Amino acid sequence: LSYGGCQFPTLGFVVERFNQVQDFVPEDFWILRTTDERGTKFSWHRNRLYDYLMAAAVHETVFNAGNGTVTKVEDKIETKYKPKPMTTVMFQTLGSRLLRMSGDRLMSVAEALYQKGCLSYPRTETNVWSNSIDVQGIVGRFTNHPQVGAYAQSLVNGNFSRPRNGTADDHAHPPIHPTGIANDLSAEQKKVHEFILKHFLATCSPDAKGAS
Repeated sequence: LSYGGCQFPTLGFVVERFNQVQDFVPEDFWILRTTDERGTKFSWHRNRLYDYLMAAAVHETVFNAGNGTVTKVEDKIETKYKPKPMTTVMFQTLGSRLLRMSGDRLMSVAEALYQKGCLSYPRTETNVWSNSIDVQGIVGRFTNHPQVGAYAQSLVNGNFSRPRNGTADDHAHPPIHPTGIANDLSAEQKKVHEFILKHFLATCSPDAKGAS
């Protein structure tokens, strides 16, 4: 058993939440939803109804009304910000999830790519690009890449956007990024290299814009 000045209040929160869960009494509720011929889903703004007879009456009224009328459409512009430059931790986290490889294996492959001269030093906590580094020039090295060359060329031609910096800088190495293309890569090395390359190009792209 341990105790301390922070543990007693925290224990109180835990007990309070436990009592709330124990005292909760579930209630049946009904939701009114419909879908048009294009698959667009509509729901009543009141969301839940706890009275079945009321819900059934509203449902019957809507059903018997036939066609509905759209009276207002609102568009909301949304922005999905591009990723930050890649650190070792980010590389291992994203790589493990997207490439289904262990962190140790990822680092081993990255070290091999570094030795081949097509990847920067893979052990860095920096997610800030120095103003002295020509990031757009690095993009230009991959305009002939068989998979992403056309996209790299579009960035060079005017769509390039300076990467958004993070807050970490170990003052030793830049963020992880591709430095060149090698023709003698194994399938695993090629997969990791393309993953890092695509992330790098994403950091040099404009933020994604959409509407809902």
